[in-house]
This record gives sequence, structure tokens and C-alpha cells, in this order.
Amino acid sequence: MSDLPKAPQGHIIDEDGVVRKVLGTLPMTADGCVIGQNSDLWYVLPAGAATETVCMTHTPYMEAHQPAYSSREAAEAANKINK
Repeated sequence: MSDLPKAPQGHIIDEDGVVRKVLGTLPMTADGCVIGQNSDLWYVLPAGAATETVCMTHTPYMEAHQPAYSSREAAEAANKINK
């Protein structure tokens, strides 16, 4: 079992260990990770008859038209399940 502290519901623990209340909702990847500004996100995009797994850097101006994943492995695993 982990000895790491767990944030109460509606809060996060920042990189300095400070518990902070979350106002509103945080953007999340399809595999459950919080999307931070300039995060590298993985997408499975149609590429003709096949698909292509690509990495793009998230900015506040991006709109998600496809589910985003935290890693290439998570994107490819989801693609196999959804086929």
C-alpha cells in the first residue's frame, strides 16, 4: 500500500504537497489523468483505412474531437478494445 497522501474529494495536492480546492472541473484524459497546460497527449486518429497514434501538446485553445490519452500505450490499448 502507498504511503502517499490522498487528496480529499474536490481537492488536489500540488507539486509542493499543498492541498488545494478545485473550483469547477479539470480536463481529463480518457484514461483518467488530469490534463495540464502543455501536456503531451496521445490520440488515435483515422488514417485512411487504418489508424495512426499521434502525440500533440495540449494548449488551452484545443478542443478535443477525439479521446485523448496520457500515453501511447493507453491510446493503442483503447484502440484495440474499440475495434
